[in-house]
Amino acid sequence: VTRAVVKFGPRKVAAVVAAFLLLGLSSFYFYDYRKKTNDYVLNQIKQDAIPLLNGDKAGYDNKASYAINSERINKGQFAIILDGLRSDKNRFKVAIAAAEDLVHHDRKGDLYLKTQAIVYADSMASILYNTIPENQEDQNEGLKDLLNLSEITEFYLYYFEDDEEIKSVHANITTILSKLSLHLLDNPYGDMDMKKFNESIEMGLNHYVFSKTQLEKLASAIAGENTAIQKNYPRDQTVSTERSSNTLSYNGKYQILASIYAALGNTDKCLAAIDILIDDQPRYRTFASSGTAIAGYFARYGHWQALNNYVTGYAVRIGFKPFEVYRQIANKCGYVTQSINDRFQYNLLSEVETWYNPVLDYMAAGTISELYNSYLHSVIATSSPGDERNFNLAIFYKQKGLFTAKYYQDKNKYSNELVDVVNHDYAESFNWYTKTSERYLNEDINVFFHLPSVKPRREVYTYPDYIEHVPSHAPRTRYTNYRTSSFLEYIIDQNLMQVFYPTATELAQVTTWIRDYKTSRYYIIYNYEANILPSNILQEIDSAITNHKNGLEVNNNMLLLITSTTMFNNNQPGLAIDYARRINPLALPDLFNEEFNLAHVKTFELVGELYAKLIVHNQDALAAEIRGVFALLGNRVRLTDRAATEFFINGNDSLGNAYLELADSIIAIGVDIDWVNRKQHAYAASLRGHQGDYNKSGQLIRNAPSFWRSVCYSINVRATAYNGLYFEAYSGIPKFSSSAAKLNTINEILYSQTFYNKEEKWQRIDLYNDYKKTIIGYGN
Repeated sequence: VTRAVVKFGPRKVAAVVAAFLLLGLSSFYFYDYRKKTNDYVLNQIKQDAIPLLNGDKAGYDNKASYAINSERINKGQFAIILDGLRSDKNRFKVAIAAAEDLVHHDRKGDLYLKTQAIVYADSMASILYNTIPENQEDQNEGLKDLLNLSEITEFYLYYFEDDEEIKSVHANITTILSKLSLHLLDNPYGDMDMKKFNESIEMGLNHYVFSKTQLEKLASAIAGENTAIQKNYPRDQTVSTERSSNTLSYNGKYQILASIYAALGNTDKCLAAIDILIDDQPRYRTFASSGTAIAGYFARYGHWQALNNYVTGYAVRIGFKPFEVYRQIANKCGYVTQSINDRFQYNLLSEVETWYNPVLDYMAAGTISELYNSYLHSVIATSSPGDERNFNLAIFYKQKGLFTAKYYQDKNKYSNELVDVVNHDYAESFNWYTKTSERYLNEDINVFFHLPSVKPRREVYTYPDYIEHVPSHAPRTRYTNYRTSSFLEYIIDQNLMQVFYPTATELAQVTTWIRDYKTSRYYIIYNYEANILPSNILQEIDSAITNHKNGLEVNNNMLLLITSTTMFNNNQPGLAIDYARRINPLALPDLFNEEFNLAHVKTFELVGELYAKLIVHNQDALAAEIRGVFALLGNRVRLTDRAATEFFINGNDSLGNAYLELADSIIAIGVDIDWVNRKQHAYAASLRGHQGDYNKSGQLIRNAPSFWRSVCYSINVRATAYNGLYFEAYSGIPKFSSSAAKLNTINEILYSQTFYNKEEKWQRIDLYNDYKKTIIGYGN
């Protein structure tokens, strides 16, 4: 250095040093700036995702979300990402998870990625399981995954029954399943997953993959004395549920035996197995997959006389009349009410952990038609002449009409010709109803209506949909009380409103049915289960209630709430405001007194949606009136934050600021911030995007209960990324976050990229994803 100073002089040396320092600092700041750009963050995300995708800590649903979001950003990435995974098993499970998500939430849409995911999973299944794995754990795992994929494809084919490619996939999967089942039968071991083994046989039975010889072999082996097999069917096996202290003993061996005998048409052996089931478990009839599921195999395999003999014998054993058994069988036929993620509801409400066998749900239309013929003959032959027969014929034709309408509406094939067929059934139904005496109609019977209860027969018939009326010991599984509007449309078209609903109490059945529609349509997170009521049908129903002589005596708020939000979403704000003005704000809280807690969530979400829409369309006074009827200040905060969230997302920052500040002012007077308020308030604040807001959101999240902290954090990441701040969103990951939390953060950032460029084909997926983040709770 000394020599350099002597040679060049101190000024030149200082200049060179300064130049190098400036270059170094410039390089640092350029690097620092570059790493904070969104493109850099996205490239970093891709690198960081690789070990997460190949590891076993993050769930397959999270991995599937990454592949789906990447596909949305850059078409073709789905297959590239799956091909890049290091194991076939990982590829298989991620493809299944993606197919499950897409098929469930876009059930009627034509989203191309659904079939791509299914076909990809099928290709992996052929690689993994065309040759039976030697490892017993792999065999058990294969049963589980193949069953899941089979169920997904079956669900898809319910809506797209003409898709030959997926038909081929489904046939391949069920064939592989049956091969694995038969292998396990020949090579049993001590810790077989018998639940999945039974399910694989049932799935094979459902799709006719076993020959008669193989069925006989199955029955012989399961009924026989093979020690290894019998060890897995303990007579005293206890099945418990997480949601109930209730435990049940249940021997699954005889359920599967009864199913196989039914497929063979052997009534005597089938009923002998049923006898053992009932002896082992007196509450067997309350199981979701009980004797009604067994009946499905007689029907599927065309054993109609054997079915009639079975129904007669089963009815005696459970204290029914034969036509009542047929009625319960028909109640499940062709109704895919148990969507992929909805199985747990059957288990919860029947208080038994059990496999729900879809043998009746996916039954072919021709088979169901023949079953209804058997049902009709049974009503005529086994009901008492007079009132009992007249009433049950009325129920039969109503039930048949409801089935036909719902079945073909699901498939988008409800033609004018089918409308005529359905209306003919309803006319025949009404004819038999008018022949039933007043005394008989006014008698109470046991029904399953939300919960076990009693209702007069008259109300069972006049309810706009189907109510399962059963003896008191009948199955208590979940029945859906909304299916279709076709019966109510018939009543309105035929000017029968005053006949069916002469008093305000009876007219209230229509508003109860609307509530059932709302619950089925928007059931918590697994939403969009029911077919959407078109706006013109909603208007017709409202007009029919309004013009009824007792129309002013019923609380019509739910219908007005649904109709108004529907009109706003249809870009008809004038009509929407007209319906909103007719809502009685003071009666809005009454809606929450009529429902169970889970249903409150969507009702309040609808109120929040309407509240925000009214403000956007300059109806501030009406919006304030709606908010003001909720006495609990926490509910007012939720509504206000919900509105602020919608304003920020739709680019209306001035309104967003105003309502976020309004929420702050309510909180400032001492509102207790529970986790629901905390989540929504943090989300709204982060969407605004000021530095102080991020600090506020971070503080709210840190103070949240530990279970909800990750939920709040995920929401905050999405809001930050919506504002284009990918570096801030990604760098804020807590240092010791799990692999699942890291991948979830990445998914939130990737999903935010799709927000400003949403394509119509992804609309239903977006509805689900956005719903997860904007759901608001109701405080009692």
